[in-house]
Amino acid sequence: PGDNGFQFLSTKSGEVLYAERAGFMTEAQTEYLRKFCNLARGSYTLVVTDSGAGMFAEGNGSYVVDIDGQVILVGGRFRTEE
Repeated sequence: PGDNGFQFLSTKSGEVLYAERAGFMTEAQTEYLRKFCNLARGSYTLVVTDSGAGMFAEGNGSYVVDIDGQVILVGGRFRTEE
């Protein structure tokens, strides 16, 4: 998990609203939760990165995005970026 990171961006402006660099996750098979509150209606982009063998290559890595408890995005099978 130490080689995974992500950025959450405004699609319209490209502004990075939140980012976690590779290395912030230290324990395998551990849930890391980030909450974003008071976001304006709009379009956002999530970029998930892996500088190693790929998020799913060496285990059961994945990510889930939900809005008010409704899952809108599930991913995790990629090599370097999704």
